[in-house]
Amino acid sequence: MGTGINLGNIVKGGAQGLLVGLVIAPITGLFVYLGYKFILRRGYRSGIGFAAGTTAGNAIATPAIIGAADPKMQPYVEAATAQVAAAVLITAIIAPLLASFVLKREGGLLSEEEIEALDERDLGVSEPEPLTEPKL
Repeated sequence: MGTGINLGNIVKGGAQGLLVGLVIAPITGLFVYLGYKFILRRGYRSGIGFAAGTTAGNAIATPAIIGAADPKMQPYVEAATAQVAAAVLITAIIAPLLASFVLKREGGLLSEEEIEALDERDLGVSEPEPLTEPKL
């Protein structure tokens, strides 16, 4: 997969792909962050949700699959693949930076001693209980 990609098209589609990546990383990361913050109640560690704001590498194959399924889309496969490839690259760089920023801002990047001290205080936030192995 990807051996027929014209590298010139990656350069042409790259700017659009970078734009897609710059938009997708914060939006996807925000949704995961909100899930960690309000549903899973991870508290000051919720910023790690921004690390999930990437366009997965296997998404690069999606335009080719769509082009194979619908021949009318075939003319767009190369440009779309280039855009997705650029988005994969930019989100892989931006997502960890966003996660680090939010974790630092919310106090989630602390030393182990600081985390243990906070865990001992009743802040209304606790670690999830580990799942127990079923006994057979």
